[in-house]
Amino acid sequence: MRRLLVLCFLLASCYAPNDSREALQKSGYRNIQIDGWAPFNCGDNDTFSTGFTATNSNGERVSGTVCCGLIFKGCTVRF
Repeated sequence: MRRLLVLCFLLASCYAPNDSREALQKSGYRNIQIDGWAPFNCGDNDTFSTGFTATNSNGERVSGTVCCGLIFKGCTVRF
């Protein structure tokens, strides 16, 4: 039971919804829906990977992943 709780905590902490939403808003996306952890979509230097669906500046719905590092890397948007 204890291992299950630790695993759940680790999986829940592998995405950064607030940082991802901020990065998407700065990039001009709106109607942002955070989809949760998106494993295997980011590079080795990324700590957090957050799936999303949003509306781009052309009015199209797009899906992708926001990849964030811990301190100095910041966040990047991937499709």
